[in-house]
Amino acid sequence: MRKIIYLFNMVFLLTLTGFVYNQPAGTLVVLSKSDNKAELFSVKTWQKTGEIPTGIAPHEAAVSPDGRLAVVTNYGNRQPGNTLSVLDLVTKRVVRTIDLGEYTRPHGIVFLKENVVLVTAEGKKAVVEVDIQSGKIRRAIPTDQQVSHMIALSPDKHQAFVTNIGSGTVSVLDLKNGRRERIIPGQEGTEGIAWQPGSSLLWFSNRGANTVMIYDAAAATVVDTLHTRDFPIRIAMSAVKPLALVSCAKAGVVDVFHYHTRKRVASIPMEVTPAADVETRLFKDRFGKSPVPIGVVAHPHVPLAFVANSNADVVAVVNLETLNVVRYLPTAKQPDGMAWSPLDIQ
Repeated sequence: MRKIIYLFNMVFLLTLTGFVYNQPAGTLVVLSKSDNKAELFSVKTWQKTGEIPTGIAPHEAAVSPDGRLAVVTNYGNRQPGNTLSVLDLVTKRVVRTIDLGEYTRPHGIVFLKENVVLVTAEGKKAVVEVDIQSGKIRRAIPTDQQVSHMIALSPDKHQAFVTNIGSGTVSVLDLKNGRRERIIPGQEGTEGIAWQPGSSLLWFSNRGANTVMIYDAAAATVVDTLHTRDFPIRIAMSAVKPLALVSCAKAGVVDVFHYHTRKRVASIPMEVTPAADVETRLFKDRFGKSPVPIGVVAHPHVPLAFVANSNADVVAVVNLETLNVVRYLPTAKQPDGMAWSPLDIQ
């Protein structure tokens, strides 16, 4: 009898595990740089479940630890932006707009703790620490480099690493003492950045050099340089599969590297046609017929990733088991920055 009960429990557990594994949960937040809004998509049904207005030209977003709030950087167009939009994803409304004053061109953003974000300010060569409840800037830390764009926190949250497109470098910021520690030399157009899970390794892309460099933070040295397809612009890491995803905007593909062997295992084509009005978009026709894959987000619990194709107005859903696109989600104009919330928002 015990054996029968044990077998029944094992079958039930496997069935349940398979159900959870095959039914991804959560909500994908997709920013439209041209339509000035955040769109919400159910990862369970693949349906759009709402939209929330933002400021002008939202570029990046970070979701609070509890999944309820998204904080969006409003980069601006010809007129530099200097605000953050704090969005309640559940009620689908703007709860606060934060004025950053002189800290213009906000772009990369991460949560430092529950109500505090770090935001790059390209216009001031700095990172600002913002309390999103009070709407106040707590402090600013200079990067001392040109076009400080994306940001990643060290696993212990003691340091911030900021890519600088214009300088081709990464600024290392000491968050305890509020100062710049050092500059890591990159190559032309350093932009994408992500930590390899469970390691001291930081990956960053150089879009002008078509490379990804791997920096060992424990040894404070670059340990490898990988070659990519044309214009590597973002990096995302899967916590489910040992894969690093690099969006290559000009090539129109996502390069996939096994992050233990550092070998490229696939170049996944984004097989969609660019919109007819490419001249009105950020990169115009610079990349020809590429749909311009930019933003990449990996689902934290199942082998899926999401790729925003900015010139085609779709997000590609990528199966990381088979390494192919399984569907495209139509979006508003110029999707780019994305974030994931664990909440199933309807």
